[in-house]
Amino acid sequence: MPKLFDYTVIDAKGNIQSPNSGAADFERLKGKLIVLDFWTTNCSSCLDNFPHISDIQRKFKNEIKIVLVNTAESAQKISSWIKERNRRNPDNPIIPENLQILISKELGQYFPMRHEIGYHVWIGKDKKFILRGIHENTNPGKIKKYFSGEQISFLPDEYGKSLEQPILLSNSFDKAAISSVIQPFIINENPYSKAVYGKIDLSNNTIRTTQINAQLLKFFRYAYEYRLKSNVYLNRPRDYDFGNVDPSSLTSDKRILGYQGTDLTIIKSAISYEIISPTGISDSIVREKVGADLEFYCEQNLKLTGSVADLPTKVYKLVVSDNEKFNKIKFNNNGSFASDSIGSNQNRYRIWQGYRVDEALHDYFNYMIHKFNEIVKNEVKYDGKIKIALPVFPSGNSSVIQLREYLQPFGLDVVESIEPVKTLVFSKK
Repeated sequence: MPKLFDYTVIDAKGNIQSPNSGAADFERLKGKLIVLDFWTTNCSSCLDNFPHISDIQRKFKNEIKIVLVNTAESAQKISSWIKERNRRNPDNPIIPENLQILISKELGQYFPMRHEIGYHVWIGKDKKFILRGIHENTNPGKIKKYFSGEQISFLPDEYGKSLEQPILLSNSFDKAAISSVIQPFIINENPYSKAVYGKIDLSNNTIRTTQINAQLLKFFRYAYEYRLKSNVYLNRPRDYDFGNVDPSSLTSDKRILGYQGTDLTIIKSAISYEIISPTGISDSIVREKVGADLEFYCEQNLKLTGSVADLPTKVYKLVVSDNEKFNKIKFNNNGSFASDSIGSNQNRYRIWQGYRVDEALHDYFNYMIHKFNEIVKNEVKYDGKIKIALPVFPSGNSSVIQLREYLQPFGLDVVESIEPVKTLVFSKK
């Protein structure tokens, strides 16, 4: 095992240090748990995880040492990247203050990337290798178990078998009927899920969908996509209601849970499924079979149900509030394009020319507004083309007040109402 700090070290401000400058030698870290976090600047999930591991480093500051290891990029590139990110967002530095970066190709040879970046390696207090796997393995519960001497389990960062052939169904399935199988999370397969949809086998005249380690919430939404889908909604931030069900039994997505899950969260919230059907059977019928299988599995094994129901829900309806202003944005020329622009107030705008109202506003909500958590429904009775320029919402939660302010110069507004909305509803049995 090499000395960990015989490499280039970069601090949280992007300053490049000489080897061993202000950094502990590997020998001097004996007695601490060392966590190597392998990352790159273009790995968004790695960057999203930095605040979480910074909190862990702070919590166990005398017992562990977490190091950000980059084996793929130069020290100069990373230094410049950090300084530029911090310049653009000085109140939220990209690298937490209590973490260091090591630039090391040699560590990449010891622990090479298997199929994607973002993995962790644990080196024990006796300097012996403990585990290698996904970053969710590094969590307070597992660290406490390690220091108490308990046996620890972990999820490896494997990809598993190819999806070119069936994984769960044997070759003896009935080619004239729908065949399917569902089972719990599979260790040594991609823990973040992998899938193939509608793969046609011309020799057997069948079509196959395989989902390995799929999060249950995502799988339910796939099964009931036809029932939930509606093109009248310009923005639909969530189409589910957890009811009295623990969300962590259905998903490990921290954007939904509001906290970073663990490897155990991933395991308990995922299943694997494979379905093969004759090519003549419609996709909607296949989805109904998927839904039935999913319902049976969850009732029998998880004691919960998920179904689509009409729930009274707050909806904001997009309407024309001023015909004179709205008529001014009607656009009769041929051709269409969308582009970004900087206004006189230095705010960024998105311009749509030659788009329908629903097309432009759907694009606005999906790509321009982040964290807008209200349902918006189109009720503008105009199918012609328009030209409109809307400010891009700043980062963070966006308000209805802001939206109304942006829309009103163009004769548009949103009006609150309560109406039934098809929603995926979960309940415990």
